[in-house]
Amino acid sequence: MPAAECELTPVDNIMTRLGASDRILLGQSTFFVELAETAAALRGSTRRSLILMDELGRGTSSFDGTAIASAVLSYVCRNLGALALFATHWHSLLHERRNDPNCRLAHMESIVEGDDITFLYTLGKGAVANSFGVNCARLARLPEEVLEKAKKVSMNFEKEMCGEASHVMSPDQAILQKQQILEMISQGTGALDSIEAIWANQQKS
Repeated sequence: MPAAECELTPVDNIMTRLGASDRILLGQSTFFVELAETAAALRGSTRRSLILMDELGRGTSSFDGTAIASAVLSYVCRNLGALALFATHWHSLLHERRNDPNCRLAHMESIVEGDDITFLYTLGKGAVANSFGVNCARLARLPEEVLEKAKKVSMNFEKEMCGEASHVMSPDQAILQKQQILEMISQGTGALDSIEAIWANQQKS
């Protein structure tokens, strides 16, 4: 629910990048609108401004979205020096800024009991430990089968990103296997079975 009141240091303007909406009749996608609002905030702010940005970069790929959000946050901290509230679901940004004297990390607190989550609507210190997208999906009453599949995919993806997945090769292993496959290819069509066996083995691991 919205706050009943607020005490705020005087600022020369308040620039926001909030919400998710498109302007289809103008040929502007949700992501374009998001970036246009961000550009206006960066161009119109001064050191005495308040900038509010929520979930920047969600309208594109994870790599581009993270990169844009990181660059914008860096610009706000280094170039503008404005007071800003920057909400993000990109965990890598939290690691980037954990020792930055110009940033303070905080998170919205919640209570997680098994698969259930209760939002407390209170601000806690430090970065959030985990993401709770699947828990939120449960609140939205997605089918149980979908939730279980999403949980497994999320866990596997997190392991891959952390380099813990069993099928993630080391650079040396990848080079060795590439050499083996190239040698097999040079032997002609007779090596197809061996190459397919390598591929099948990788799919299992």
